[in-house]
Amino acid sequence: MLKNVAKVAAIVVIGGCTEPAEVGCLSSIELLRLDGAKRKFELVENVLSEPRRGPAIGMFGKDVVIAGGCASPGRHLKSVEVLKLGADKIYSIPGGLELAEEGSCAAFCQYQDSVFIAGGFNGPDCLYSTCLLSPTTVTSLPRLPTRLKNAAAVTNPSNPAEILLFGGWDESRTLNTVFSLNPTQESSNCSMTGLLPYKVEGHTATPIGDKILLIGGYDGVTPTSTISIYDPETASTEILDVKLDIARENHATVYLENSKELFVIGGWDGQSALSNVEVFNVTENPIRLQKAQTLELVKARQKAPAVVVDF
Repeated sequence: MLKNVAKVAAIVVIGGCTEPAEVGCLSSIELLRLDGAKRKFELVENVLSEPRRGPAIGMFGKDVVIAGGCASPGRHLKSVEVLKLGADKIYSIPGGLELAEEGSCAAFCQYQDSVFIAGGFNGPDCLYSTCLLSPTTVTSLPRLPTRLKNAAAVTNPSNPAEILLFGGWDESRTLNTVFSLNPTQESSNCSMTGLLPYKVEGHTATPIGDKILLIGGYDGVTPTSTISIYDPETASTEILDVKLDIARENHATVYLENSKELFVIGGWDGQSALSNVEVFNVTENPIRLQKAQTLELVKARQKAPAVVVDF
């Protein structure tokens, strides 16, 4: 329990696992307060109702909603919980909702006041399903045209009604596809609108200005250190000269608009889970990255999503 703390912004890293596959799933979170020069992650144990590797997350107002994930090898979840972060207490409550099916490793992103969730993995199969999760309902949407896990989703910064899905795995291959869809339309409207110049899964997609930064991932052979910029207006990709110091997949990425900083958090390097956090300074128009510092999580973890909150 954390007491007597003034309201500040913080990066919250949620769950994940410490070992390969679905072993060592975590119910802890880590906080990085952004209220001073000293930056050190704080571990808060046993916050989640159960361990969650690869859940979907988003924001319901000031609360973090956490959906699905994997609790242990072969045990995938459809439950939803809500993380409450206060100055004197951090705790989780049941979300009162369930996803339509159990799964982890879905693509997800904030979509207005809801969370968009697409695909995932239930143990034997990758999933076709998509849905919108709001504070009161789970709305099932038309299926994807292919089974999909380990993709990355983002609201199109050039068209906020549209969601873009990058890469992923379809049970037979790592993809280089870019799909677009409008989740408010009743009929299926998911279509391929672009191709990346490389195959990738287990990566992140982060909007910066009117572009989307694609970071790391797995190319079908090995984790990659690639950082690229996708332009949704032209469906073109620029691969940057700057690379991650540590090639990784299954990491999280957070961009701080005010300070123009990008955090690449944890992940898997092909041998072990990472505690390493790479921080970059970002300039825009055009987007360029410069390595600023390296931080460390308290626990190495992969498949642990992250978000910025005020509490």
